[in-house]
Amino acid sequence: DLSNFSVEGQRFAASGAGLGGEFQVNAYTTNFQQLPALALDADGDAVVVWESNGASGSDTSFTSIQGQRYAADGAALGGEFGVNAETTSFQLLAAVAMTAGGDFVVVWQSYASSGSDSPSYSIQGQRFAASGAPLGGQFQVNTYITSQQTSPAVALDADGEFVVVWQSNGSSGGDT
Repeated sequence: DLSNFSVEGQRFAASGAGLGGEFQVNAYTTNFQQLPALALDADGDAVVVWESNGASGSDTSFTSIQGQRYAADGAALGGEFGVNAETTSFQLLAAVAMTAGGDFVVVWQSYASSGSDSPSYSIQGQRFAASGAPLGGQFQVNTYITSQQTSPAVALDADGEFVVVWQSNGSSGGDT
Protein backbone atom coordinates (compact mmCIF):
# COMPACT_ATOMS: atom_id res chain seq x y z
CA ASP A 1 0.00 0.00 0.00
CA LEU A 2 1.94 2.98 -1.28
CA SER A 3 -1.08 5.28 -1.60
CA ASN A 4 -1.32 7.50 1.48
CA PHE A 5 -2.02 5.71 4.81
CA SER A 6 -2.37 1.97 5.41
CA VAL A 7 -3.36 -0.17 8.42
CA GLU A 8 -0.45 -2.26 9.68
CA GLY A 9 -0.20 -4.91 12.40
CA GLN A 10 2.33 -6.78 14.50
CA ARG A 11 1.65 -9.73 16.84
CA PHE A 12 3.44 -10.03 20.19
CA ALA A 13 3.95 -12.77 22.78
CA ALA A 14 3.02 -12.09 26.41
CA SER A 15 6.74 -11.41 27.03
CA GLY A 16 6.67 -8.55 24.52
CA ALA A 17 8.68 -10.45 21.90
CA GLY A 18 7.48 -10.03 18.32
CA LEU A 19 5.70 -12.99 16.71
CA GLY A 20 6.42 -12.97 13.00
CA GLY A 21 6.83 -9.78 11.04
CA GLU A 22 4.79 -6.65 10.55
CA PHE A 23 1.86 -7.17 8.17
CA GLN A 24 -0.56 -5.04 6.20
CA VAL A 25 -4.19 -5.39 7.31
CA ASN A 26 -6.02 -3.57 4.51
CA ALA A 27 -6.34 -5.27 1.11
CA TYR A 28 -7.86 -2.24 -0.64
CA THR A 29 -4.90 0.09 -1.22
CA THR A 30 -6.25 3.13 -3.09
CA ASN A 31 -6.44 6.42 -1.18
CA PHE A 32 -6.19 6.18 2.62
CA GLN A 33 -7.03 3.56 5.23
CA GLN A 34 -6.73 4.91 8.78
CA LEU A 35 -7.80 4.96 12.43
CA PRO A 36 -7.89 1.21 13.19
CA ALA A 37 -9.55 -0.40 16.21
CA LEU A 38 -8.91 -3.97 17.42
CA ALA A 39 -10.67 -6.55 19.60
CA LEU A 40 -9.60 -10.05 20.72
CA ASP A 41 -11.61 -13.07 21.88
CA ALA A 42 -10.58 -15.58 24.59
CA ASP A 43 -8.70 -17.76 22.06
CA GLY A 44 -6.66 -14.88 20.66
CA ASP A 45 -8.70 -14.52 17.45
CA ALA A 46 -8.98 -10.87 16.42
CA VAL A 47 -11.02 -8.45 14.38
CA VAL A 48 -9.62 -5.16 13.09
CA VAL A 49 -11.85 -2.36 11.78
CA TRP A 50 -10.83 0.93 10.18
CA GLU A 51 -11.93 3.91 8.13
CA SER A 52 -11.29 3.59 4.38
CA ASN A 53 -11.50 6.22 1.65
CA GLY A 54 -13.08 3.98 -0.96
CA ALA A 55 -13.44 0.22 -0.77
CA SER A 56 -13.39 -2.92 -2.87
CA GLY A 57 -16.92 -3.72 -1.60
CA SER A 58 -20.23 -1.96 -2.07
CA ASP A 59 -19.41 1.33 -0.32
CA THR A 60 -17.26 3.39 -2.66
CA SER A 61 -18.64 6.81 -1.65
CA PHE A 62 -16.41 8.93 0.57
CA THR A 63 -15.32 6.84 3.59
CA SER A 64 -16.54 3.44 4.75
CA ILE A 65 -15.82 1.13 7.68
CA GLN A 66 -13.92 -1.99 6.66
CA GLY A 67 -12.88 -5.05 8.69
CA GLN A 68 -10.62 -8.08 8.68
CA ARG A 69 -10.74 -11.13 10.97
CA TYR A 70 -7.64 -13.07 12.10
CA ALA A 71 -7.00 -16.43 13.77
CA ALA A 72 -4.86 -16.51 16.91
CA ASP A 73 -1.86 -17.61 14.80
CA GLY A 74 -2.15 -14.44 12.70
CA ALA A 75 -3.70 -16.06 9.62
CA ALA A 76 -6.38 -13.96 7.93
CA LEU A 77 -9.88 -15.45 8.22
CA GLY A 78 -11.65 -14.65 4.97
CA GLY A 79 -11.07 -11.39 3.18
CA GLU A 80 -11.54 -7.73 3.96
CA PHE A 81 -15.25 -6.96 4.46
CA GLY A 82 -17.48 -3.90 4.55
CA VAL A 83 -19.10 -3.22 7.94
CA ASN A 84 -21.62 -0.48 7.11
CA ALA A 85 -24.77 -1.22 5.08
CA GLU A 86 -25.63 2.48 4.63
CA THR A 87 -23.39 3.54 1.73
CA THR A 88 -24.14 7.24 1.45
CA SER A 89 -21.75 9.88 2.71
CA PHE A 90 -19.16 9.49 5.50
CA GLN A 91 -18.68 6.52 7.89
CA LEU A 92 -15.98 7.39 10.44
CA LEU A 93 -14.24 6.53 13.74
CA ALA A 94 -15.07 2.84 14.21
CA ALA A 95 -14.87 1.05 17.56
CA VAL A 96 -15.17 -2.71 18.07
CA ALA A 97 -15.69 -5.14 20.95
CA MET A 98 -15.63 -8.96 20.92
CA THR A 99 -17.07 -11.66 23.18
CA ALA A 100 -14.95 -14.52 24.52
CA GLY A 101 -16.58 -16.74 21.87
CA GLY A 102 -15.73 -14.42 18.97
CA ASP A 103 -19.02 -12.63 18.24
CA PHE A 104 -18.39 -8.91 17.82
CA VAL A 105 -20.09 -5.55 17.47
CA VAL A 106 -18.82 -2.53 15.54
CA VAL A 107 -20.04 1.04 16.11
CA TRP A 108 -19.14 4.17 14.18
CA GLN A 109 -19.97 7.79 13.50
CA SER A 110 -22.04 8.22 10.33
CA TYR A 111 -23.15 11.21 8.32
CA ALA A 112 -25.89 9.00 6.87
CA SER A 113 -28.31 6.96 8.93
CA SER A 114 -30.14 3.65 8.84
CA GLY A 115 -32.54 5.19 11.37
CA SER A 116 -34.13 8.55 12.03
CA ASP A 117 -30.99 10.67 12.55
CA SER A 118 -30.08 12.00 9.13
CA PRO A 119 -29.58 15.76 9.48
CA SER A 120 -26.09 15.35 10.99
CA TYR A 121 -23.74 12.76 12.52
CA SER A 122 -25.34 9.74 14.21
CA ILE A 123 -23.93 6.61 15.86
CA GLN A 124 -24.56 3.43 13.90
CA GLY A 125 -23.83 -0.21 14.77
CA GLN A 126 -23.70 -3.71 13.35
CA ARG A 127 -23.44 -7.05 15.17
CA PHE A 128 -21.51 -10.01 13.71
CA ALA A 129 -21.20 -13.72 14.48
CA ALA A 130 -17.74 -15.18 15.12
CA SER A 131 -17.83 -16.41 11.50
CA GLY A 132 -18.01 -12.81 10.29
CA ALA A 133 -21.66 -13.10 9.20
CA PRO A 134 -23.81 -10.06 10.06
CA LEU A 135 -26.37 -10.63 12.82
CA GLY A 136 -29.41 -8.57 11.89
CA GLY A 137 -29.08 -5.26 10.10
CA GLN A 138 -27.27 -2.02 10.69
CA PHE A 139 -28.92 -0.08 13.53
CA GLN A 140 -28.91 3.45 14.92
CA VAL A 141 -27.61 3.69 18.48
CA ASN A 142 -28.63 7.23 19.47
CA THR A 143 -32.22 8.30 20.06
CA TYR A 144 -31.41 12.00 20.62
CA ILE A 145 -31.23 13.26 17.02
CA THR A 146 -30.59 16.99 17.37
CA SER A 147 -27.14 18.18 16.31
CA GLN A 148 -24.12 15.82 16.25
CA GLN A 149 -23.42 12.44 17.86
CA THR A 150 -19.70 11.55 17.49
CA SER A 151 -16.72 9.51 18.75
CA PRO A 152 -18.30 6.20 19.87
CA ALA A 153 -16.81 3.51 22.12
CA VAL A 154 -18.27 0.05 22.80
CA ALA A 155 -17.84 -2.77 25.33
CA LEU A 156 -19.34 -6.28 25.41
CA ASP A 157 -20.00 -8.63 28.34
CA ALA A 158 -19.79 -12.43 28.39
CA ASP A 159 -23.45 -12.77 27.39
CA GLY A 160 -23.04 -10.56 24.33
CA GLU A 161 -24.84 -7.58 25.83
CA PHE A 162 -23.09 -4.34 25.01
CA VAL A 163 -22.89 -0.69 25.99
CA VAL A 164 -22.12 2.14 23.59
CA VAL A 165 -21.04 5.61 24.71
CA TRP A 166 -20.42 8.67 22.55
CA GLN A 167 -20.01 12.41 22.55
CA SER A 168 -23.26 14.35 21.98
CA ASN A 169 -23.65 17.99 21.03
CA GLY A 170 -26.78 18.41 23.15
CA SER A 171 -28.73 15.91 25.19
CA SER A 172 -32.19 14.59 25.96
CA GLY A 173 -31.05 14.71 29.62
CA GLY A 174 -30.07 17.67 31.75
CA ASP A 175 -26.96 18.75 29.79
CA THR A 176 -28.47 20.71 26.89
